[in-house]
Amino acid sequence: MTFVFSYRKYLSISVAVFLFILLATLPGHVIHIDDSWFAEQAYWLVKDGVVRSELFSGLLGYEIHQLAYHKLHIWQDALFIKLFGFSAYSVKVIPLIYLTAFFALAFFYFKRYFPEKQREAFLFLLAFLLVNALIVEHAFVNRPEIIVMFFGFASFFMLRRAIASQSLLWISGSGILAGLAALTHLNGASFIGAGFLFLLFRKNYRLALVFMPAAVFSFAFYFIDILPGGHFSEFLFQFRNDPALASSDFSIWDKLLKLFEEHKRFFRHPKEITFSLLFLFVFWIKRKAISADPELRTVFLYLLCLFVVMGIISPGQKDYYLIYEMPYIAIIMGVTLADLGTGQCSIKIKQQRWLFGLMFLYVAVNVGHTIGVMRKQAPTPEFNAQVVERFGIRKGERVIAPISMVFNQLKYLQIRGVGSYFLRARNGSFDLSQQNFFAAAADDGRAFILIEKQPLAELGIVDPAIGDSFYGYRYLGNMPPYWVFKRISN
Repeated sequence: MTFVFSYRKYLSISVAVFLFILLATLPGHVIHIDDSWFAEQAYWLVKDGVVRSELFSGLLGYEIHQLAYHKLHIWQDALFIKLFGFSAYSVKVIPLIYLTAFFALAFFYFKRYFPEKQREAFLFLLAFLLVNALIVEHAFVNRPEIIVMFFGFASFFMLRRAIASQSLLWISGSGILAGLAALTHLNGASFIGAGFLFLLFRKNYRLALVFMPAAVFSFAFYFIDILPGGHFSEFLFQFRNDPALASSDFSIWDKLLKLFEEHKRFFRHPKEITFSLLFLFVFWIKRKAISADPELRTVFLYLLCLFVVMGIISPGQKDYYLIYEMPYIAIIMGVTLADLGTGQCSIKIKQQRWLFGLMFLYVAVNVGHTIGVMRKQAPTPEFNAQVVERFGIRKGERVIAPISMVFNQLKYLQIRGVGSYFLRARNGSFDLSQQNFFAAAADDGRAFILIEKQPLAELGIVDPAIGDSFYGYRYLGNMPPYWVFKRISN
């Protein structure tokens, strides 16, 4: 039985094309809000020896000491800033390094557990992940998802070795890596829960009793800047009031109920929907092969455990957390499709046509989404420098500006984030009005205000004329996306 096209001829070419697309998009990656947000935290760690945030000054005491943050992620940012200087590329490259390490580890995983299908299964995994818009975008964004994905998969790999050998060394390594996933981002604790739950299902109680303490040990470094200084109550205050979390995220009942909505993460947008539909179709037509293969059953059980734990602990159904689960889905699809175009292929011709159609749809939607993301415009560090020069903002000036001004102006200006006022208004600690906003800026000695159009409109200012005055500040003009105001000298 022959596949509707000779996939063996084109699979390697497809991987090469998808890799080229990913690499070609890197220079065009705009400065993501999280690039700036997390890099600023790391900048102060390097400069002052403590994680804090001027951008969110006035919010939960962040300007003094930020205790609730993505620990290992920010520490790595700080290391790269120390080594290579403070720039967007210094921190954006970190996830790309981890993605490369993940692919190398996946290669060895296939080599060990699927030696007869190693090449084809690995190429399929590369194809499925390299074309995925979530992977392409987050491979070069200063967020922790790719890093967590690597630590989680490395933990799973060691878990497999531990089960086969009953080695306490391997299971300890697995636990430590799961703990590092949680240390990178608290949602990475999903891998601690998944590993422990998996071992319980497999009745490996002895290994479970070693895995959990090892995971707790490495995760315990999360409190290295909390407990010694007696900051635990301050940490709890910041954590419980984190703007990214809702009250339902602290309710055990709501957490359990949220498990029944976890499937929505797989069907939020076309890029996830096409990935999920392709997996469900492959799983259905290859269910007997999956059931008959001990290793695929193992992968699927681990995926189910991860699904359950993520459904309980992760906030909302944010699409990028799906990155954690993608490797295991790609393994199942890669291994079960490795025999396409061979005499061992059990997929009927009609099913093959449907499979090809879903693959084509998946590729088209994700490439289209990637192109859409790359076409977005955002201020570059070079443009920010031009804005500063045009409006005569001198070195060392105290300004209010959007988070997009961080690169590379944080080294030259004292920046407080516009967003801090709006976040404080949202949590009720600041009465946001046009008069109060400008008065607060004056009280803080801010000589310039750079603000984007949407927050400006929320202050009730639409299409100001150059020279207009607003409670002690004069409008100078704009260089979109910035509208610039200067304090009127007394």
